[in-house]
Amino acid sequence: MAGKTTITIDGPGGSGKSTVARRLASSLGFAFLDSGAIYRAATWFALDRGLELTDTALVLQAMDGLNMHFEQTPAGMSVFVNLVDVTGQIRTREVSNSIFHLANSGEVRDRLIGYQQAFAEEADLVAEGRDMGSVVFPDAPLKFYLMASLEVRAGRRQRELDQADEAIDFEAIKEEIRIRDERDSNREVAPLCKPEGAVIIDSSNLDIQQVIEAMNGEARSRGLV
Repeated sequence: MAGKTTITIDGPGGSGKSTVARRLASSLGFAFLDSGAIYRAATWFALDRGLELTDTALVLQAMDGLNMHFEQTPAGMSVFVNLVDVTGQIRTREVSNSIFHLANSGEVRDRLIGYQQAFAEEADLVAEGRDMGSVVFPDAPLKFYLMASLEVRAGRRQRELDQADEAIDFEAIKEEIRIRDERDSNREVAPLCKPEGAVIIDSSNLDIQQVIEAMNGEARSRGLV
């Protein structure tokens, strides 16, 4: 096909977007964009400097000194902030619970969208996030909305934290995800929603391979690969 193709995967936290998007990209020979990692990196950057995240002007001023770099690896997208690999550090509970401060700011989002859209100019892309199909890549030829029950998503997040030696009570994790869902869905700027024309997939009772096969089939039926 002429030009670059972008496939978007939106959905709430814990629905499996990152894992599915990474593996789908690999199976299609596309690049992978974890948009959440960009917001996590910016949040980590602000927290590391002790900034008040509600002070948008101060955060934007500090971001003038923010240099993000991303590398595609077999394990996913490695994230570098000012040449420091922060791939692991941006996945902490503190960062997860603080992202909304930056995500709720239209000015910050405008600044970070540039990083995301630059990917689509360089390669065929699978982009995952909460506003990929609705805001960042509204003209993408194929959009997915990946969802799962709150119980399933909390279980996935708990396993992720356990692997990072950050053991947290299941009910506490579930409540944090519920609150984040509410924030993401009700924020004034680029709220979480099902993008127009998106193919909806509920992964609650599907394994990763089944989800990828469904997405692969949709991409091939549309002649995108």
